[in-house]
Order: sequence, then structure tokens, then C-alpha cells
Amino acid sequence: MLLQFSVENFRSIKNKAVLSLEASRDNEHPDHVAVLGDNRILRTISLFGANAAGKSNVFGALTAAIRLIRYSNNLQMNQPIPMIVPFRFSHETQEKPSSFE
Repeated sequence: MLLQFSVENFRSIKNKAVLSLEASRDNEHPDHVAVLGDNRILRTISLFGANAAGKSNVFGALTAAIRLIRYSNNLQMNQPIPMIVPFRFSHETQEKPSSFE
């Protein structure tokens, strides 16, 4: 079960971006929240924002992280990881690794 995902230095995402599926303490829409033990989890989420704001890159980062986990046993040392493209509009981030949590 995914409760939170964060990404940094991936495509158009330079600084850490966090996608949280944990519900707030607000009880206005109880049908939109699932309770599992001590966790209150949103049943659905949506991302919205301006064009070219990086919405698709958040899901691209999630896909890249899942593929990295699934196929990591096929990778060799010092082999480039497919789908991982660091933020290229800054000289300081081009050589730094991307981060998924």
C-alpha cells in the first residue's frame, strides 16, 4: 500500500515533490476516506495545475521507480538506468542522482 511518494531531480522536477495519499483530519467527506488501522487513506487523488507544470512527470517518476524495483536484478554495475533523466536546466543537478522515496 502506497501512502506517500516523493521524487527529486527527475525531468522537470528539481526540488523534492511529495504526493501524499494520507487524509487530513477533516471529516467533511467520510466516504472519500478508507480507514486501515491507524491510517486514514484517500480513496482517490487528482493532480491539477497549469500546462507544463510537471504533472505527468510525477507519474513518470512513479512509473520509473516501480520499474526500477521490478527489474533491478537485470541491471549491472555502472549501467545507466532507463527512464531516469535528471533535471537538466541547472548545472548543479545534471550530475546528481535522481531520488525516489
